[in-house]
Amino acid sequence: YYDRKNIFIYDSLNNKRLTKLSQSKKRQLSQRLVQLQSQIPVDFQRTTRSVADFNMAGSSAIYKLIQFAKDKSKGKSVDVVPCEWIVYDNVTGNLKTIFMPPPYTTETAELLHALVKSRATPPQSWPFYEVNIVGDASKFLQNFLYHIIRIL
Repeated sequence: YYDRKNIFIYDSLNNKRLTKLSQSKKRQLSQRLVQLQSQIPVDFQRTTRSVADFNMAGSSAIYKLIQFAKDKSKGKSVDVVPCEWIVYDNVTGNLKTIFMPPPYTTETAELLHALVKSRATPPQSWPFYEVNIVGDASKFLQNFLYHIIRIL
């Protein structure tokens, strides 16, 4: 991860910076970057890519359990979204998801759940929110159901 002032080793799965690089490592990386830039075609356009475009550490899950990074409520807000809704923002260096803005009614919640379940493309009028990926939604749901069955 490179932000013009600092170069960091970045853990994209956990969405956090691990360590700052030394000056000599920065120089080496900058030299490699210059070498790579000369090989990039002039008409190359950098775009945000969906997390679904990447193989999330060998994961075959199509849904991710996400935690909203800047939730103003006291508790941590989590939800499940299709991988296609999660993108990496090259400018901020964070993962973001497009998501229905509040307030939520029974009707809007049903619409959101239908779109998530069908993995449909969300409306472009929805805003993007910074998120952290907690894990595969399928594993979360399996554990949740296991604990519910044990209680019953």
